[in-house]
Amino acid sequence: MRACADRVCGPVLAPAVNFEQATAAVLFARFGFPLPPGLTASSSASLRSALGADGMAFTPGLPPDADDTAKAVFTPDSSDDRVDPRCLLRCSGAASPLVTADLLEALRRVGLRFVL
Repeated sequence: MRACADRVCGPVLAPAVNFEQATAAVLFARFGFPLPPGLTASSSASLRSALGADGMAFTPGLPPDADDTAKAVFTPDSSDDRVDPRCLLRCSGAASPLVTADLLEALRRVGLRFVL
């Protein structure tokens, strides 16, 4: 199966640990689903550790990207666990409506608390 995917689709990026965790956490936060405090703290700590000065990658080993970085900033901030949002200024990514929306949502969440 992996050989077929490599031949047809390119390399398999599974597991996409950072992406999966950030996306799930953002969706729960957006829709107001309460999570057990231990799970919220664990998720925030994991995303905080994956978030570097230049942002967070889709999965370890890839360069940081804007979309996943925005989710990593949004998620801990949703549980009052603040992270430094300046990495949003340094990350890059494809310009798309979804990436732009995620970046704006993260910036709105942190209240633009960074120094330009």
